[in-house]
Amino acid sequence: MEQYRVTPEVSFELSCETAFGETLVVVGGAPELGEWDIAKGVPLQTSPEVYPVWCSEAVQLASAAPEQVVEYKYIKVCHGGHQWEGGANRTLAVHDCAADFGKTMYLADGDFVPC
Repeated sequence: MEQYRVTPEVSFELSCETAFGETLVVVGGAPELGEWDIAKGVPLQTSPEVYPVWCSEAVQLASAAPEQVVEYKYIKVCHGGHQWEGGANRTLAVHDCAADFGKTMYLADGDFVPC
């Protein structure tokens, strides 16, 4: 019997007050999350209807092994710079994302807490 690998899919969500022109990205220890490179991070979007909530498009973690735990953080990209969120890195257990085949796991991560 042929084994099929489930590609986990996740969408990131965070509440963050921002000034005009500021944006949010999520970066982390997987190629799909930019491998901690802000320029390669996953952008989050908001709209007047849901602000201050920001969310990403669905991200397929194709490179992550089922037993892997991926660390990540949110970053506020400001005028001419950036601000990492404070505290320990957040974690995502890949097997939790793959549990519901074909469904996107939505991570509601609460509030952005600056350093």
